[in-house]
Amino acid sequence: MEFIAYNFDLIKSNHTITSQERQEILPLINVVVDNPQKSAQILSKLEIIYQDKLARKELLTSGIIVANVEYQGRLFELKGAYHVDRENLQCSVDGVEVLSIT
Repeated sequence: MEFIAYNFDLIKSNHTITSQERQEILPLINVVVDNPQKSAQILSKLEIIYQDKLARKELLTSGIIVANVEYQGRLFELKGAYHVDRENLQCSVDGVEVLSIT
């Protein structure tokens, strides 16, 4: 089984993918898909699913958010985390952490 991973800059604290990250990720997806337009669609769909799950607070244990898209037998996953400070409920940290392709 092949595995490709992209680790995001964890210094930032937001739930979006920057244009620089997008420029780095799209070639990785395209290595697998071999179609630049479809690669962009997959990344866009991953972002939409991730944003939707974050908005609904649809989290796995430990505050993990996972968005995935299957295409031609490959699984594309965007993972991130969402944590709320229990002492200050107004303070939350969330961020996209990893894109993986298996």
